[in-house]
Amino acid sequence: MSGSSTLGKCILFITVIAAFVCCPGIVYGDPAGETARGLAAQWQDAIVGVKIVLESYDYESKIEVLGTVVDPSGIVVISLSSIDPGSLAYASENETKIKDVKIMLPDATEIPSEIVLRDRDLDLAFVRSIEKVKTKLLAIDLEHTAEPELADQICILSRLGSASGYAPHVAVYRIQSIITKPRTFYMPDFMGVLSGLGTPAFTLDGEVLGVMLMRISFAEGSGMGEMFGGIRSMGVLPVILPVKDIQKALQHIPTRGE
Repeated sequence: MSGSSTLGKCILFITVIAAFVCCPGIVYGDPAGETARGLAAQWQDAIVGVKIVLESYDYESKIEVLGTVVDPSGIVVISLSSIDPGSLAYASENETKIKDVKIMLPDATEIPSEIVLRDRDLDLAFVRSIEKVKTKLLAIDLEHTAEPELADQICILSRLGSASGYAPHVAVYRIQSIITKPRTFYMPDFMGVLSGLGTPAFTLDGEVLGVMLMRISFAEGSGMGEMFGGIRSMGVLPVILPVKDIQKALQHIPTRGE
């Protein structure tokens, strides 16, 4: 009888251990996932589409890129390289002209807009509605910023394309490098670029970290051969531009009518 009791206790013990090992989500939960879902619910409408008609050498093309609303009056930040690939090159002035710009809201409303500021060094451009919007847009909070540590987890909010109905997209990554010279950039996993340029990144504390852009910096004498030198030698990297730099750039946007 005692042997049977001991066997029963052993089976119970093994069952409990197996529950911990095989089903960690039941015991520990998923704090990163819970935070990401909360951020998506709160800020998803701040991620919008920007439709642009380009003209290059008498040929017109239409593109759609993602952007983040940074001012409720109708100002959106996007990646300059996403609309002007020439900004990635060693580059002379390219021949691309912008013929038409519209901000596309999550409800598919299109707002006639214009590009009001470009910064090639930071790879950012600001798009602003031509007329003041009648209803304020949801804009990310630029007042409460974060400074993550190496290997910290972050959340990037995005949207899928038109083929997927612009469905919300959320992903959790880690900070893999912190660039400090000539200015600060945060580099997430390389997979972070799949979330799209112009999208906002948050810490798991819920604070805005910055916006996904491209860092373009070729060392003197470097070329395409540098690509084979590994990540350390690449002059084009997907990075997160801190909010404080976006705030500074916003101050240079001319007021309407200027």
